[in-house]
Amino acid sequence: MRRIINRLLHEVSGQDLTEYALLLVLVALAVMMTLSGFSRAVTNLLAGEGETVECHAKPQSERARACEEILGKRAPQGK
Repeated sequence: MRRIINRLLHEVSGQDLTEYALLLVLVALAVMMTLSGFSRAVTNLLAGEGETVECHAKPQSERARACEEILGKRAPQGK
């Protein structure tokens, strides 16, 4: 039993693999955090543009009211 414990304490052959695994986990966490913020920004941008397209896709008679409801502001006149 003493020989097994002594061998576990002094053996370093698996140390490189452990270091690479920890480095891989660190890189994966950094990528996930970056992509999370980026995806939120893209979602907000596309949602805003989608509302604008939806507003202008309405027929002329409904456009002003639809744009006020969707965008919360006055629709462009004459378009």
